[in-house]
Amino acid sequence: MSELQPADKSAPFSYFSLALVIEMRGMPQAPELISYGFVELYGSSDHDGTMLEIRPGEWIRVRGNVKLQSWPQKPVSARFRGEFWLRRNSFHPHPGGASTQIEN
Repeated sequence: MSELQPADKSAPFSYFSLALVIEMRGMPQAPELISYGFVELYGSSDHDGTMLEIRPGEWIRVRGNVKLQSWPQKPVSARFRGEFWLRRNSFHPHPGGASTQIEN
């Protein structure tokens, strides 16, 4: 993501993030078990090659290692589901800190 930041570190900038999410939910004997893991991709229309438009019938393959946030102590039946989170982020640096506005 740092490659999307402008040369002037005090300048605000916007970028998109796409999280490819794996969700694990425990089945009948462990319904309270919920865990997530994800791979996050970043891009900006201001940086060539960081954004991709996928039309109907097209696809991409993303490979990555994902570590779930928690794992059961004993073997259980679980359901895995894939989803995504697409966000537009606006980063606003200011003296002594920064803020990020996120739109889902």
